[in-house]
Amino acid sequence: MGKKDKDKNKEGAKPTSLKIFNYRRYMLQRSFWLAGKHGRNLIFTAGVCYCVWIIADALKAFAGKTSSAHMAFSVLADVRFVYTVSMAVGAAGAGMYLRERNLHRKTRERLAGRITDLEKTIDPSRTSSQLTSLGLTRQEDE
Repeated sequence: MGKKDKDKNKEGAKPTSLKIFNYRRYMLQRSFWLAGKHGRNLIFTAGVCYCVWIIADALKAFAGKTSSAHMAFSVLADVRFVYTVSMAVGAAGAGMYLRERNLHRKTRERLAGRITDLEKTIDPSRTSSQLTSLGLTRQEDE
């Protein structure tokens, strides 16, 4: 094959490496990607809406009737807004603390093996502190 034959193949042949854009395939992939990205939020929101709907149906049964439930609602209504907000903020802070502590322990456990290996390579005669992989004291030491 000479140089002229190669030039003819380049001009006359269709490129094989160029892929044709498939719009249907793109839209299908994009819809699955969006469902995966927002599916958790959609399920959570649907669950909250369902709970509100069930509670609303339960409260309709008490509409216009005096009962112990009415007394409980009147006591709750007398609680001042400031106390309610401070309790809500305190509960949210406690919840965020517990979540962060749990995530911190998981991170420590995930990295514990790597750190131990690095310490052994630097100083093979190093002794262990005998802490658990979560960074807690052993049960025998308590």
